[in-house]
Amino acid sequence: AGETIRTQNKARAQIELENGLAFRIGGDAVLTLQPSNQLKLQSGEMITWVEPGQKVPTEIVTPTAIAGIRGTTVFVKIPPKNSTEGTLFFAWEGTVSLRLPNQKEEILLKTGEEVRIRPGERNLQKIRQRIYRLKPAEWRAKIRQDRLLRGFDRRLPTLDIIEKISPG
Repeated sequence: AGETIRTQNKARAQIELENGLAFRIGGDAVLTLQPSNQLKLQSGEMITWVEPGQKVPTEIVTPTAIAGIRGTTVFVKIPPKNSTEGTLFFAWEGTVSLRLPNQKEEILLKTGEEVRIRPGERNLQKIRQRIYRLKPAEWRAKIRQDRLLRGFDRRLPTLDIIEKISPG
């Protein structure tokens, strides 16, 4: 806890913790390991998963929302500082709970769903209306092209599960 991991340019890194929690970060990412399985992503993109069969409640803390994962695979991307896009949250498999800072109510993303949350946004109803479920063709293309999903020598442990899913 307290360690910060940084990547620059197109560099990528994969970290596997002893408790079964693992993640990959892409280029220009800054991530700090916090106590109680909290991962504080300050910039960049990451895919996070828990080894199949393990139960490791984990939170990914971003400037816009906190993603709770419970044995799922989730992708998070924080846009460059001057962007108005908002942080992207995408559920590769399983259910991801999103909570805005200082709020208890959750937004749930199911497999194949994504949503962007802009800094300072507080209206959960409007955010829920923007949840988008990928169409099957978009899903297959994303699986083939995602650098964090496939761009490593070691196969992502949850990729077999992801490849069998057909959302939409």
